[in-house]
Amino acid sequence: MSTSPIPGMGLLKRIEDFDGFSAVRRVSPESISGQLIGAVRKLDEREELEPYIRLILHDPNETPHGPAEIADIFTHKVSIQKLTVMAAFILKGRSFETVKPRDVAHQIYRLEKITGLAIAVFAASGTVLDAAKEQFVSTALRLGCNYSIFDAVDLARLFVAYGFLCVPR
Repeated sequence: MSTSPIPGMGLLKRIEDFDGFSAVRRVSPESISGQLIGAVRKLDEREELEPYIRLILHDPNETPHGPAEIADIFTHKVSIQKLTVMAAFILKGRSFETVKPRDVAHQIYRLEKITGLAIAVFAASGTVLDAAKEQFVSTALRLGCNYSIFDAVDLARLFVAYGFLCVPR
């Protein structure tokens, strides 16, 4: 069982709460067009989502995908409220228009193997079914860690803020 060093453990954290994603504060959710959301939904989780987030976090430690992988991104390069913490990211991109519990159950289960996990992030560009969200949130709460859910708007804001996507004119 994890005990998060972040004040208010077991809380939902917004993308703005991540110190390393601070530039996202300059991009309002209202500025994200349907065209940008469409562009985010076309991003591949392995070739685009993961590398973009790793670049923003300044974490070059890419692990091979497969049975030994604990999370899509498992990193110590995250800080929240100026506290550096262990974070695990589960990423779903264009391969998952709709994310169902069966699509992520194995990844959510693996979170339980991480001692000292302070925050779990579920980032998906498609529609996430409520049952998948519930499974993710209940696991995070059982582990005593904070959690975040990034949707297509959050990802678009992040990638616009850091120059991976451009706002159409």
